[in-house]
Amino acid sequence: MGTIGIISRTLSPRVALIVGALVSCLAMVLLILAVNFRDLVVYLLATAAAGGAYSLLFVGGLQVISMAAAETNRGGILSALYLLSYLSMGALALVLGAIATTRGLSLAVDLGAATIILMNVATLVLATTTPATVSPSTVPPSCTWSIECWQEESDEVLTSKLRELVESKNRRRWCQPGQFLRSR
Repeated sequence: MGTIGIISRTLSPRVALIVGALVSCLAMVLLILAVNFRDLVVYLLATAAAGGAYSLLFVGGLQVISMAAAETNRGGILSALYLLSYLSMGALALVLGAIATTRGLSLAVDLGAATIILMNVATLVLATTTPATVSPSTVPPSCTWSIECWQEESDEVLTSKLRELVESKNRRRWCQPGQFLRSR
C-alpha cells in the first residue's frame, strides 16, 4: 500500500472510497489511451494512478468492514471478501487473456478497463448514497478501526476497573498490615 495507504488511513471510509473510485476511473482511461497510442509515459501514469486508487479503495473497504461488522464476524467476512476478490480477478484475467489471444490486446484492455470502470461507478453510487451509520459493533463510533480505537477502548476498561476499585475501597475499611479487612 505504501505512502498512499498510510495517508488514506486518516480519511473517512466514504472519502477514501470516492476518491479511490474516481482515481481508478482516471487510471483506466489512461490505460486505454496508453494501449491505443502505444505510449509508455501514459502507461506509467496509468499504473501509478491505479496503484494509488487500489490503496484508497482497499483501506476504505477495510474501514467500512471494521465499522460495520461485529468483532467476532470480521475474520469470516474478510476471508469471504478475499476469496470473492481473487476468484473474480482470476476469472476476469482468464477471460481477458482468451479475448486478447483471439481478438487482440487492445480489445481485451478496453473491455477490462470498461469492467473496472463499471465497478468504480457502482462503488461511487454506494459510497455516496449509503448512509454513514454504523451497525452495532464493539468499535466505538467516534473513530475508525485503528490503534486509537484500541486505546480508547482500553481507557474505558481501565476507567471502569478503577471505578470498581474505588467503590470496593469505599465499602471496606483498610486495616493495619496483618489484620483482616472488615466490611462496614
